Amino acid sequence: MKKITRILALALAFVMAFALQAPVNAAEKAAVPVMDREMEATTMMTDVTNQNFAPYYKSDKEITYRVAVPSDVTGVQVILYNYKGKKVSTQNALSASYGTAIRYVRFKIAKNQTYTVKVRTYLSVNGTTIYGKLSKARAFTTLTNIKLKYKYNYRTGKKNYTVVMPKAKNAKGIKNFTVYISKDRSKGYKKVKTAKPGKNVKISKFKGKAIKTSQIYYIKIVPNLKCKVKSDVIYQY
Repeated sequence: MKKITRILALALAFVMAFALQAPVNAAEKAAVPVMDREMEATTMMTDVTNQNFAPYYKSDKEITYRVAVPSDVTGVQVILYNYKGKKVSTQNALSASYGTAIRYVRFKIAKNQTYTVKVRTYLSVNGTTIYGKLSKARAFTTLTNIKLKYKYNYRTGKKNYTVVMPKAKNAKGIKNFTVYISKDRSKGYKKVKTAKPGKNVKISKFKGKAIKTSQIYYIKIVPNLKCKVKSDVIYQY
């Protein structure tokens, strides 16, 4: 009789142990789909492009970017690279609950350099941060040594311009420069020449005719970058 009682007690203990374990296992199984839904949500977050940000203000020592941040992410990460492609600095622009937020991020910069900038969205969930795709790059230069010289010959009544290009060591990341001239500051530019760093460009004609002494002309110098990204910064005189 005692043996039968002992067997019944062991069987009851086994049933109770199984009953205690069952909710734990059920909770673990229920947690799996929840985590899957969180991960699925992160992969569906909005990605940003190079149209979501643009230079807003630039001085010799810093540049400010205007960034459009979607509301379905934690924020947008803005990354600054040097002309070698090395990451220099990172700034985060936070989102807002009411819709797309306009934020401003600022970077310190050095002179006579070429920089590129990329952005990506990020989402923070339960202490884990997941990043979206990197956008295509925007780029800018910080040249301080392009000069425009003007010369007027009183004997012949002719004038010309000379664009003094910086040397290669002071034009890092730049392949060459394209020089344009126009009579209107905002339109009508005609290509003069493409020159490598250190090669000056002389301008004595506009549309095949000698430059007039009584006419005001505008000169535009566009840096063509080795990274093959169009520069947001050009130089105009």
